[in-house]
Amino acid sequence: MPQRLGMPVLAPLGIVVAAGLAVTPPPSSAAADDAIVISVDATGSDGAKGDDSAPVKTLPRAQALAREHLAAMAAGTAPRKPVRVMIGPGTYALQSTWTFTPLDSGTDDAPVSYQAIKPGTVSISSGIDLGSKTPAQAGARLVFPARADAATVNGGSQLFVNGRRAVLARQPNEGQAWFVQSAVQVPGEAAGRQGSEAFKPAPANLQWIADLGAADRKRAIVEVYQSWTTGKHRLSSQPAPPGSVRLAPRALWPFLSLGGASQRYFIQNVTAAWDAPGEWIYDDGAARYISRSDEAGKPLQATLPVLEKLVVVQGEAGRPVSHLRLVGLSFAYTRFLTPEAGATDNQAAYGVGAAIEVNKAIGFVFDNCSVQHTGGWGLWLRDGVRDAQVTDSSFSDLGAGAIKVGLAAQSPSDGGATGANQIVGNTVSHTGQVFPGAVGIYVGQSWDNRLLRNTVHDTTYTGISVGWTWGYGPATSGRNLISGNLLYNIGQRQLADLAGVYTLGRSPGTVIARNIIRTVRGYNGYGSGAWGIYNDEGTSGIQVQGNVVVDTDSGGYHLHFGKDNTIEDNLFAGGDAAEIRVTKADADTNLTLRGNFLAPKASQPLDQVAVSSPVKFERNEVSSALSGKRLDLERCGKGCSAASADLKTGAGPTDIRSSNPAWMAVINAAVAAWRDTGSTARQETAEGYMAPTRERDVRKAALSTAAATGAAVVEPPRALIAAAADLSIDIAGTPEGERPANLRYLPVDKPASMQVQVQRDAPTGKCLVFNDSATMANRWEPAVFATVNHTEGRTQVDFDLKADAATAMLVEWRDNASPYLAGPSLRITAAGVEVGGKVVAPVAVGRWMHYTMSAPLGTDHPLWALQVTTNGGRKADPLAGLPVKNPTWRRLTTLVFSSDTDVESHPCVASIRIVNRSGDTRR
Repeated sequence: MPQRLGMPVLAPLGIVVAAGLAVTPPPSSAAADDAIVISVDATGSDGAKGDDSAPVKTLPRAQALAREHLAAMAAGTAPRKPVRVMIGPGTYALQSTWTFTPLDSGTDDAPVSYQAIKPGTVSISSGIDLGSKTPAQAGARLVFPARADAATVNGGSQLFVNGRRAVLARQPNEGQAWFVQSAVQVPGEAAGRQGSEAFKPAPANLQWIADLGAADRKRAIVEVYQSWTTGKHRLSSQPAPPGSVRLAPRALWPFLSLGGASQRYFIQNVTAAWDAPGEWIYDDGAARYISRSDEAGKPLQATLPVLEKLVVVQGEAGRPVSHLRLVGLSFAYTRFLTPEAGATDNQAAYGVGAAIEVNKAIGFVFDNCSVQHTGGWGLWLRDGVRDAQVTDSSFSDLGAGAIKVGLAAQSPSDGGATGANQIVGNTVSHTGQVFPGAVGIYVGQSWDNRLLRNTVHDTTYTGISVGWTWGYGPATSGRNLISGNLLYNIGQRQLADLAGVYTLGRSPGTVIARNIIRTVRGYNGYGSGAWGIYNDEGTSGIQVQGNVVVDTDSGGYHLHFGKDNTIEDNLFAGGDAAEIRVTKADADTNLTLRGNFLAPKASQPLDQVAVSSPVKFERNEVSSALSGKRLDLERCGKGCSAASADLKTGAGPTDIRSSNPAWMAVINAAVAAWRDTGSTARQETAEGYMAPTRERDVRKAALSTAAATGAAVVEPPRALIAAAADLSIDIAGTPEGERPANLRYLPVDKPASMQVQVQRDAPTGKCLVFNDSATMANRWEPAVFATVNHTEGRTQVDFDLKADAATAMLVEWRDNASPYLAGPSLRITAAGVEVGGKVVAPVAVGRWMHYTMSAPLGTDHPLWALQVTTNGGRKADPLAGLPVKNPTWRRLTTLVFSSDTDVESHPCVASIRIVNRSGDTRR
């Protein structure tokens, strides 16, 4: 690597070492002839002794025998020895969760191991075999008798057919969605929460829901997508306002409040929706399934999970489970049942349980195992877990995420909190099958963890998430190392506000180094973007170094706000928008961008407030090879220079090439870190707890080759976007002192800055007042945003406004580009209505005036029209042919009302209506 990169020396395992972090190989076990071996075989007998010649049949019996030996060792009546439970090939069905306690503890020199004689041949499952059916043709309706209680039926369990996850009956069918038309207020909603309990569907969708029978209404699950998560709701038993659907529980955020007009939802777990191949439903004592086109003439085995958790390791305060190891085992088939009260998720599906949960444990090892077909997470190192190792294991087809480390709320003074764990060499794929908001690997409020050489792909949300404190609160995580990981096909256009690697809050000593991140795609119809590396609110004290980020929606790196972060020697390329974005720079924000290579598809490599003084630029190189345009480097000053460098990518996730030697050096170093090139092999023997070195090396080489050559980076299909819908803001129906639904408000934490008040002279008797003053953090606040999705035809915006002598109200149409483009734009002051800096109509201060703005969409060089009407119906001459603010503007995504002044002012808006006519393209 060129000396100029200034990278720290590589440790033997090919990682960047910082803040004293190092990787400790797993300790080897005692020799085989010194271990107690208990044999398990599916053909054995629980009346046997458990030796090689007489294996026991079940895992509980083997555990009981192991505990007898361990009890004798603890009592001092037998010498301390390793205990190894060797499990023969077969499926071991669990009727209840398999639990380990301090009675199952070993020691560092004499661990307790439950391992497969041959890795990959032992399946531990809660799946019930419902039998086999052979459909004669596609679309056959198959009936698998299955006993179920009301909780299972109403909870929307999971079913697997020949190991493939069946689709719980839904309307509309998989790959389609319905869209929220507008939020609807219900009586008694708290201030700031109006419109979070009911919404208006399209008329045909409302009728379909109204036609559901009583049984279907009781069991129905309404899956609602927010920007970065989803919620599972029930149809409320409370009366809904006319033309609306009312849900329970209420959504965590008002409908359509997080920045997009395409809020998706669908109804599932109702018999009325059971109509498509691949769908199933519980009904009348059976699991009913419609066969797919590729299943005709094939025997189909149906499997129904019955447990939420397969394994729980549960220690006690002061008495942890010590040195327990699970090796070479396959875990499969768990379920998630939606509670009667529904389930909402704030972020990352944190509250969802895992197939394997570990609490109060030291030295736990999960090695060479697999977890698949889950209703929730795969593995959770939850509370008080120290020095655990999760290595060389695979996690796939997961209801939530793969590996979760730590708690969301952890006392900083707890020295025994989960931390100092190693997550190394694992493969994670196809997450978020039940909870799309889950991340691949999650680290919460936890310190000193190492996430090394993992491969994460095909996720519905973020790949790796670290840290769990918003803003500048006390540091509850830090010194975490995320290095040498390969992440690709992240997001897949399911959700927004996501990244390959995401951080949150202060995290001193954390290093994100030499990761490869390819193809990060968010849901571009709702919410914010999708980045390679995303340092969210308050992220501080982090070093981002030597990473390779290619092909993202929103750029390679994003800082919301934070301090003391260094972004150095990274390659950020192929971002559809600027590669570097700083969304917010508060008084504490500072950022160093040093020695990075940038190759955006956009002409602007630096976005938002990246030009602000707290951002320091040094020795960055920028290439126009991917944009084909002259780059704007003004924001970077002398800290950026133009470079001659191309970048080419292939279908394999590590197939990234550049003709520039310095750029190629960064790529090669990241690939080497993921492959662990040049590391010293761990000393593993047949007598140890892991598989023989040769067998393991062959397996790891095969996994590496498959990930590098057999796997493919793919572009997900285009996201479903809602059709254009009209929007009316119900100011008159909003109680005085509150805020109308279907608008976003800034600032969010000052409700008095915008609220409804009674004004008898207003056209509807009430108006939304903007209480502006010099105390606002930003000159353009207070502001409201109405979000629609108008892309073609002609849109008309009508509103009433009363200005005072100090009013400076900006009314502007914007799209959702990054940065946004503005179309029709006007400014209302006492001096008059300004367009393009010129007064085009007078303003009557203290009197109500009606404004009509109209413009064609989707056309080149659009021109717009304005009609101003004073109170009493007197119209000014119509103004046509007005130029838009940005000539390349084409669509209306956000309508903005911004009180853009720094003095006291109280303008009031009485009505807002947005109407689109798709066939009208008049200019």
